[in-house]
Order: sequence, then C-alpha cells, then structure tokens
Amino acid sequence: MGMILNTSYFRCTSCDTKHFLFGKPDSFKAAASDLKVPILAELPLVPEVSHGGDKGIPYVLNSASGQIDKSGEEWKIGMNTVAATLWSKFGTS
Repeated sequence: MGMILNTSYFRCTSCDTKHFLFGKPDSFKAAASDLKVPILAELPLVPEVSHGGDKGIPYVLNSASGQIDKSGEEWKIGMNTVAATLWSKFGTS
C-alpha cells in the first residue's frame, strides 16, 4: 500500500521550523523507493495525538471543534491521505 513515517518531525511553535528529532527522513525515503511503494504520509509529532490516545479519545474527534496548530493540520491532512488511499483500494462502491 505505502509507507507512513510517524513522528517525522516536530514543528516549533515559536519559529515555525521543522525539527527532525530522529534525523532527516532520507533513509525512510530511500526505503520507500527501494520497495517501490508510495509515501502516504510523514506525520509530525503532535502531543495532542498522544494525550487523546491516552484518554481513549481519537485526535480527530478531540480537535474537531477546537483550534489546531499547523502540525495538527499537517497530521490531519496526512491521515486523510492514508484513509483515502485505503478506501480507494478496499472501500465498497
């Protein structure tokens, strides 16, 4: 289907810069290329995803009515891409 890189980076709220806490994703991209599979998402580290998961509340439900930051929006876009890809392969008509 494809590959997802979780906690790919952290976006600093004070300088709006992506910080690659676990190194740049070059090896991940090379692995996807070697396997000839698409990269479905490079998900940022979003603390609210973990906090919601710990409470049993999915991030998309917890953030639906509130303000989310740029990383949260990037996370939601990435997960929508994953969902759309899976739906196109396995969804019913």
